[in-house]
Amino acid sequence: MRKLIPLILFTLITSLQAQTIPDGGQEMLGPYPLNSFIFEHNGEGAYELIENNDYGKVARLTTEELPDNPWDLQIGSRIKRYAREGDVMLLVFKARMISSKDETGQAMGRAVFERAGPPWDKSIERNFTASSEWKQYYLPFTVLKSDFAPGEARINFLFGLNRQVMEITDIQLYNYKNTIVKDSLPKTEYTYPGRDIDASWRTKAAKMIDENRKASIDFVLQGKKGKSTEGYTVGITMKKHAFGFGTAIDASTFNSSQPYKENFYKHFNKAVFENDLKWHMWELPQIRTQVNTAMYELKNKNIPIRGHVLVWPSWRNLPYDLKEHADDPKKLQNKVLFHITDEVTKTDGYIAEWDVMNEPFDNHDLMDICGKDVMIEWYKKTKELDPDPVLYINDYNIIGGGGVNKAHQDHYFETIKYLQVKGAPLEGIGFQSHFAWTLTPPENVWKILDRYSVFGLEMQVTEFDVSIDDEQLQADYTRDFLTAIFAYPKMTGFMMWGFWEGRHWRAEAAMLRRDFTEKPMAKVWHDLIYNQWWTKEKLTADAEGKTTTRGFMGEYEYFVTDKDGKVVDSGEFTLGKDGIKMELKVK
Repeated sequence: MRKLIPLILFTLITSLQAQTIPDGGQEMLGPYPLNSFIFEHNGEGAYELIENNDYGKVARLTTEELPDNPWDLQIGSRIKRYAREGDVMLLVFKARMISSKDETGQAMGRAVFERAGPPWDKSIERNFTASSEWKQYYLPFTVLKSDFAPGEARINFLFGLNRQVMEITDIQLYNYKNTIVKDSLPKTEYTYPGRDIDASWRTKAAKMIDENRKASIDFVLQGKKGKSTEGYTVGITMKKHAFGFGTAIDASTFNSSQPYKENFYKHFNKAVFENDLKWHMWELPQIRTQVNTAMYELKNKNIPIRGHVLVWPSWRNLPYDLKEHADDPKKLQNKVLFHITDEVTKTDGYIAEWDVMNEPFDNHDLMDICGKDVMIEWYKKTKELDPDPVLYINDYNIIGGGGVNKAHQDHYFETIKYLQVKGAPLEGIGFQSHFAWTLTPPENVWKILDRYSVFGLEMQVTEFDVSIDDEQLQADYTRDFLTAIFAYPKMTGFMMWGFWEGRHWRAEAAMLRRDFTEKPMAKVWHDLIYNQWWTKEKLTADAEGKTTTRGFMGEYEYFVTDKDGKVVDSGEFTLGKDGIKMELKVK
């Protein structure tokens, strides 16, 4: 049996008092919604309608064993009326726990409004917890992506999140169209375990950060002809972190927008191109011109660049004409190797890390046709062409989504294991970390990372964002997730997946608004990296001319000043994990 990760994952705080539902909403599920819910299952669970003295029909949802995916156990009902993009809706329901085998003693579910078929576009996807008392939940949202005719969208309740028995009833879905502002609707507030400022995990994180991110700095000052240097001062100022705090950027915007560029340099010390180095974009001459210009500047500014991505191995993410060779595995693989050769050689000297392969869990058309060993060849060819970049694998839903997707986690683990056993020069593990309302608590993040640490490879958060409209919750989670990652010993970097609302795949996830003003998460980001985790000190030499301190690893400058305030020496140094001891002869 697979080891179960404890699901102390997320919490939706609910009001014990009912809130007022505004008039004017159109009911979207019909008069007896539970009669229309359908049970979809691919796991050990059950759904039954039972009679309740207070509420009439109640849906009893039983999860006997955790399925591979939370959606493998769900009930759903299609909407009965039109819903148009931009419509403001309110989902209301009651839930309670009958039993739970989780450490929290609560049941867990997920409410979803989505297209009732591929590509399953979701307008809301929020987790909730239920205790032994009935509670009412209020989830306002806006219809996204497109218009939906009756039957084209649905409300789902996923319950494959914990071994439990849960009941749901009194489900209502109201459409207010454009007659009301979403923020004026009643809302159940969200949080996550570990958010409290006095949460116990913070003490552990502080100790881990001191051990893993700081090292000793020792100066010994020697005066000429034995002159005492007691009382001399050494001022040390950090210039750059060794740890990578970066973001995805768009090459064209970087080259053309001065505010975009200035804010990149203000907040980040590392870059990855969001789309420009993907295969289908790389083949466009205008894109290649833009990315070459951006790479040249970043290199001159000493900014490391992640290469994303050489092979995204599904037809939907590959050049369209590649599918012409689907019946010729050898020719298909040669096309892939030719692309790797072209891109790696033409970016030689600019790329610090390569995502050689992206998202193999659900992008595997090339492996299905050519065999799994083609992955080994991709890594070996990349290392042969340019031995310097660190070679990564990258995937999503390992930490994100509450960290409960066992199928995805298991597949990632086995893929990494396969690559290692087969001799692929894999050197790093990437964790995308896209979040919406399902926020994985810091301590659970560590437990997930512990599983992958057995490979002995460096790790990195490669694509972080929190796509929610609660700016304080967004800021708090950014603070806590970043702290947990910075504390973890094998982590080497943390990459935002965009930072400006005007150029972000999910605008509400950006840390800077369209006018470049800072949202709360930007203030948190900058305070941690450039204040709390930043070393700037003035040290005074003792009778033996010695000074000592601990600082965050990175690049520094120093100035030595005598007792009269005159600068008698200066220079630079790099602080690594082994610390540094400098003996200086001063005037």
